[in-house]
Amino acid sequence: MNTLLDGAVRRWRKIAVISGAAISLSAALGVPAAGATTAATKAAPVVSTAAAGPSTPVSRSADGKVLRGVTPKSGGATSGAAEGTRGTGKVSNGQGASFTRKFPKNVKMLGGDVNAETVIGADGRTQVTATTTYPHRVNGKLTFTAPNGLTYGCTAWLYDNDTVATAGHCIYFHDNANNVHGWNSNFVFWPGRNGASAPYGSCGWTNAYSVNGWTASQNPEYDYGAIKLNCTIGNSTGWFGLRWQTATYDGTVANITGYPGDKPANTMWQMDGAIASSGVRQLFYSIDTFGGQSGSAVRISGCGAYCGIAIHAYGLYGGSPYNRGTRITEAAFNNLNAWKV
Repeated sequence: MNTLLDGAVRRWRKIAVISGAAISLSAALGVPAAGATTAATKAAPVVSTAAAGPSTPVSRSADGKVLRGVTPKSGGATSGAAEGTRGTGKVSNGQGASFTRKFPKNVKMLGGDVNAETVIGADGRTQVTATTTYPHRVNGKLTFTAPNGLTYGCTAWLYDNDTVATAGHCIYFHDNANNVHGWNSNFVFWPGRNGASAPYGSCGWTNAYSVNGWTASQNPEYDYGAIKLNCTIGNSTGWFGLRWQTATYDGTVANITGYPGDKPANTMWQMDGAIASSGVRQLFYSIDTFGGQSGSAVRISGCGAYCGIAIHAYGLYGGSPYNRGTRITEAAFNNLNAWKV
């Protein structure tokens, strides 16, 4: 896999257009462009990261405060899991959700690179119309404002009653071509969104999280993050558990459900498929995706209900025939659990 990645790096010196926003492909895939700066130009900056490791968590609160935590310590185990729950399905059991918030206009679908919108062969995705049933209602549309002032959309999924996981590039924006780097803001999560219908309303945010490996280094192997919501809608919808293991996932059947930009606006689509290859920090698969599905859970059964084993982030690259997601490693597992608190 390292040979493949090294070969990909040599091919990444291109310019990609992601849903109308010109973004350096080398930046989107984790390779800083020559002369690029990682200081935020239009959002709260991350301070010097010279002494921080790639798994060191960083966060931004809704009031603009940026903090850095500590690198998760390895416990020497080979696997771990946090259980999910199915929720009640009753809207009244989720506190703080808004049913009056209007969906933003001109939302652009965000992908991790030019190939995030990769349908491999015939499109195998099917639409989810019963978005208020479990496990579908755990997934939601995520909208936010990037430092360039544009509004984007990704996918996110609950892994606690008030916390969602998503891709790091849906949290922290890198546009080397235009020298725009920084935290996204105005996050809104729309669980079970189905076209114009928002059956569980929407939730705002209090904190956004990612890691130094993404915010400072733009490394795709650390492209993950989370958002603490200002509601407990997960008590209604339920949530997915988390799982990590050092063993291979090759051959394991997984599901990816999200909000692709090539389908009718704000509709949910899914597809099952086997994990084709297991890297140390990424999983590879032939499951079809498109821009806007960044942040979707790569989920399997288990963990009490279902659990996420990776977060979808990228499409084909470097001659690889697979899409890929950021694997939930032990360090990522520890960070995601810490961000629930």
